[in-house]
Amino acid sequence: MKHHIISLVSILVCFTINLFAQPSDLYIPRNIQKSYKNNTRSMDGKPGKQYWQNRCDYDIHVEFDPKSLLLEGSEQVYFQNNSPDSLKEMIILLLPNYFKKGNRRTMNIDPEDESNGITIEEMIINNQAIDISTESKMVDYSNTSMEIKLPETIIPGQRSTLQISWHYTLNRGSHNRTGAVDSSSFFIAYFFPRIAVYDDIDGWNDFIYTGCTEFYNDFGDFNVSIKVPQEFIIWATGKLQNPEEVLEEKYLKRYQSAFTSDSVIHIIDSLDLDQKTISNGISKNNWRFSAINVSDFAFALSNHYLWDASSLIVDKRTKRRIFVDAAYNKDSKDFYETVNISKKAIEFMCYKLPGIPFPFPKETVFNGLDEMEYPMMVNLVSYADIHETIRVTSHEIFHSYFPFYTGINETKYAWMDEGITTFITFLISEDIDSPPHAYLSFYGEYKNHFGDFLDIPIFSASDYVIKPVYNWIYYTKTAAFFLVLRDLLGEDKFRTAFQEFIFRWNGKHPTPFDLFFTFNEVAGENLDWIIEPWFYEFGYIDLAIDDIRLKKDEYEIIVEKRGRYPAPVKLKVIYEDDSNKMFSENAAVWKNSISKFSMIVPGTKRIKSAELINSAVIDADLTNNRMQIK
Repeated sequence: MKHHIISLVSILVCFTINLFAQPSDLYIPRNIQKSYKNNTRSMDGKPGKQYWQNRCDYDIHVEFDPKSLLLEGSEQVYFQNNSPDSLKEMIILLLPNYFKKGNRRTMNIDPEDESNGITIEEMIINNQAIDISTESKMVDYSNTSMEIKLPETIIPGQRSTLQISWHYTLNRGSHNRTGAVDSSSFFIAYFFPRIAVYDDIDGWNDFIYTGCTEFYNDFGDFNVSIKVPQEFIIWATGKLQNPEEVLEEKYLKRYQSAFTSDSVIHIIDSLDLDQKTISNGISKNNWRFSAINVSDFAFALSNHYLWDASSLIVDKRTKRRIFVDAAYNKDSKDFYETVNISKKAIEFMCYKLPGIPFPFPKETVFNGLDEMEYPMMVNLVSYADIHETIRVTSHEIFHSYFPFYTGINETKYAWMDEGITTFITFLISEDIDSPPHAYLSFYGEYKNHFGDFLDIPIFSASDYVIKPVYNWIYYTKTAAFFLVLRDLLGEDKFRTAFQEFIFRWNGKHPTPFDLFFTFNEVAGENLDWIIEPWFYEFGYIDLAIDDIRLKKDEYEIIVEKRGRYPAPVKLKVIYEDDSNKMFSENAAVWKNSISKFSMIVPGTKRIKSAELINSAVIDADLTNNRMQIK
């Protein structure tokens, strides 16, 4: 009998999984449909049996002159073609060309920062020199990329080597994610030529970087050496490989002690800056960093920044610790708290949501001129409001999971990293801020545009949407959806589905459907009914109290869904004695396309009024959320 029961349970489990692995009612673009036909992806949300992705490993050597702003580099790239295709061309991204004269941009820059872009001095592919001149028939330059006609086809399974040398002048102003911070502080990102992603959805991803939409890169190992004048300290993606060579002994000891300290160690304080004896006595230092299986690399430097560091346990089972540090200007008062804020945020991520140990060995917050994330690095401005510091620090650090641990294509699906991160930031802010400020800028300008012509569907192609609409849709609107979904599924089931998606797609390249189908499978139900309106349709949330009726010993409060988007009903009832009580239902009450729902409230006390509580979920019209009993 026991064996029969086990067999029956197994059959039911398989049936449930298969039920939610069937073709979806959601619209799936044709280029993504082919991935299911080719078995590179599966309808249950898992990578398919034939899933593949390429890999790029980088050895990079750069030298930077803080006075002239000249950045010179050479790199050796190891490209592994894991695709089933023979590649006759290759796309190289040249992101410094964002500042090149004549190139298209969605964000303004100072005319003084327009440049000649990056100059490729030499390129060798598999020991064959490439004619990189503008007259070459082998190379086609276009905005922020170049297409190369390969001298020899790269066949499936082949590992190829590229050698590239290059230089360009860093921008002094117009600090869009990279450039000078002040006269002797710099944040340098998107600085090296890189091979574009060739994937199972689109082949070569040759997007034009215009300053708004972010990035999409393959994973690989980075070994990077950076030569700068002796008085400069460098912070970068990855672990510093030669601290004993570049730091004087006193600072080396402080640096090393921070790896095991729960307290904040001041590696460099204001008194140390006056002595100017932090790095060794060589005129120039070579700082070497190594990062394993990441999708990007950035670095920063200064000769007058303070440096704090500490560590925390991110995995209670293995006792693994990570190093957390902050580098900042002494006048940035909020940064004195940055390491502790970062640790609290990371603890939330590790132990609450997503509930997965922080994936990298370190995290650095650098006091720059932007709000931007990179693997193990954050570029962050200083804020007068400590609550804003908590919010933005948490937001940028969480990006370590999305897109850098789960390799999302930000150029197409910006909501997958920005919306999910904004949703988590809201929860972190409520958890670690005191008193809870619940993401003060959650609505921003968007509240003036709920349901208007600019309130477009989330599934809109992000590379064709510009700010501020970009921010409203991919940050705030998407975050609201995930708050609704978490309320619908419950915290435990939501966390389980969220974790499963991360486990499945860590180090890979998921699409929105891989996320949707994973949630369907783990939740054990088809969620198309709530995904479809939120992601595909023009619309908004508008819940209204339509009527309050007394029936014998209970009240019937009728709530009407006047907007298209399903949302939870959170009703606050105020009694005549001025006491109140909350009643709530999740968004499932609208599952069968009904437009009105009756909330039954016991009539033990006389009701004076009722009010729908907006909380963090967007409601387009708050004037119909309250009703007084006459």
